[in-house]
Amino acid sequence: MQLLIGIDVGTTGTKTMIINEQGNIISSSYKGYDTYSEELNYVEQDAQDWWDAVVYTVRECMYKVENKDRIKAISLSSQGGSMVPVDQNCNPLRRAIVWMDKRAVQQGKDLRKGKPKDYFYKKTGWRLSSGLNLAQIKWVKDNQPEIFKNTHKFLSTIDFINYKLTGEYVIDLTNAGITHLADLEKREWNKEILEEIEIDQTELADLNSSGEIIGNLTKAAAEQLGLPANVKVISGGHDQYCVALGAGAVNKGDVLLATGTAWAVIGIFDQLLFDTKAYFSPGYHVVKDKYGAMSTVGTGGISMEWFRKNIANLIKQDDGDQLESYQNINKKAGQKGIGADGLMFYPHFLGSGCPTWSSDNRATILGLDLSHDRYHIARAIMEGVAFEANWILEALKEKDVTINKLKMLGGATNSKLWTQIIANITGVPIIIPEISDAACVGAAMLAGLGIGMFEDAQKAYQAMVKDEREILPIKEQAQEYKALFQQYKKRFYYLKQLYGVSI
Repeated sequence: MQLLIGIDVGTTGTKTMIINEQGNIISSSYKGYDTYSEELNYVEQDAQDWWDAVVYTVRECMYKVENKDRIKAISLSSQGGSMVPVDQNCNPLRRAIVWMDKRAVQQGKDLRKGKPKDYFYKKTGWRLSSGLNLAQIKWVKDNQPEIFKNTHKFLSTIDFINYKLTGEYVIDLTNAGITHLADLEKREWNKEILEEIEIDQTELADLNSSGEIIGNLTKAAAEQLGLPANVKVISGGHDQYCVALGAGAVNKGDVLLATGTAWAVIGIFDQLLFDTKAYFSPGYHVVKDKYGAMSTVGTGGISMEWFRKNIANLIKQDDGDQLESYQNINKKAGQKGIGADGLMFYPHFLGSGCPTWSSDNRATILGLDLSHDRYHIARAIMEGVAFEANWILEALKEKDVTINKLKMLGGATNSKLWTQIIANITGVPIIIPEISDAACVGAAMLAGLGIGMFEDAQKAYQAMVKDEREILPIKEQAQEYKALFQQYKKRFYYLKQLYGVSI
């Protein structure tokens, strides 16, 4: 049976899986890497660590493959919006500036001067921020002119690894769309924006579509990875879109809820969707002729991590105190009433995002009295994050999206309580594909699609993902949450006024 390699070059580490055409995982491996934050708002990584992790994990996976000739294709899922300048031999000239980095505040202000409010959004699909490649490149130009002058290519994660694999500088449209440098509608680099930072499109990778063949492995890459040189490298995609493919969110009207440190909501469309009210970020899907509208609950998962570290019980053990398990937190929170017996939590640690966009708001607990305990707060956090996701879904519905079900992946799916709360608040069934790592599986599907192993994305999903579980909304509870959601929205606007008042 033919084998495919799916590689996810993430923010904290790289995971590789070797999967056969029926979706059976032959082997998997993970290697983390360091993130450097040596100054306030700086977040950097060594791009060479990305490649070293790819080499390590592929070689680890290959120990379980007796016949290397069964490996037919590789494709990548990757973090998006990180930037590394390289020389003519693709050697990094400095550490990569990661998408979470916030140093380029002044550069963002300079770029916005004299332009209409939605100038960058309408051209690139993303509101201009201090992160992502455009502001990062301008920061290098302003602060490290020698590096800027000597740069051969300004790359992001996936085009750096693509070059290491094939000797070709190539970036897919799903990742290019997150750089603030691409004109989405024209499917090309935006010359006006490039002129502003005084670079040329020759200093960027070539654009192509996910699923296209880039080429074969170079001899050097094949030797490092322990693979045959005739293995095809297929253009991959941004991790969230690879997750969408891995979860089967591939047709118009499908919606993915990916739950991690941040929660991402992606609606699938047949065309690019620009919306200057909710500011969904439109982009290309890794699936041919499909598009996504992405938004996030930026502190969705981290809200519960914050609770566990700062409010949950410490369990005394012989070897020292241990943080309370999520399993126990779920059990105790599940014993509390709907609406957390009068509590509401707003997970706006970094301000609110789509569709309300209020940078002044902060995380808030409303309604505390002496009857409440920590598990009321835990349930209120779960409900508050679910309300935020539902608010995004409401905005999607305004774009004529009929949401009959919600595909859900990530850490929150391990909580029966949280998934049931989400089903009740959204009022639609939650479909949870039983796959171990959707980003790697999605990348492997792209590899298979690129070599013609699968007829289309739907057939690839059916072939590689066998099991799903379904969480149905409980009608009576859904009705209660419907009223609570209206309260949640109303109180948000009072909080917005409160946080907007200068003291």
